[in-house]
Amino acid sequence: MRAIATAGRRALTATAVLVFVVDAMSKAIAVQLGHVHVNPGIAFGMLASQPALAAALSAAMTAAVIAAAWRWSRDPWRGLGWGLVLGGALGNVADRWIGTAPSGVIDWIRVPFYPAVFNVADVAIRSGALILLGLAVGAAVGEWRAASRGFPSRDRRLHGDPPAPFPR
Repeated sequence: MRAIATAGRRALTATAVLVFVVDAMSKAIAVQLGHVHVNPGIAFGMLASQPALAAALSAAMTAAVIAAAWRWSRDPWRGLGWGLVLGGALGNVADRWIGTAPSGVIDWIRVPFYPAVFNVADVAIRSGALILLGLAVGAAVGEWRAASRGFPSRDRRLHGDPPAPFPR
């Protein structure tokens, strides 16, 4: 079990570092080309009128993501999902606190028919969240399928209850 947890944490660390570096490099290139939008708020410009609150909130959420990612990245897929979220969060927090944008995040990706401007960190956060959501749904479906087959749950085995009969 320890080797699996180690693989998950390695995936978490490698993915977070890769996302952070790619995001920082892409923002630096975008700044040199002059195709940037500075977002002082958080997602979709919320709290744009209060950049100090947005910075504090993003730092607190990043700290929560660090704790959750380290705790719940037990296998490589979870490590990948949490690494994408963590790398994106660290990229945006670094941009906000020590980056070139004054109290804001550099957004530079524009997509036709999509109202918001975003960056690589935002894409990583959404991609990681989708991976984690897919893993959670897969686990729930697996539990549901096992329960529908009448397999005993952990509680029944612990308490000595007889298993449920198989449906015919």
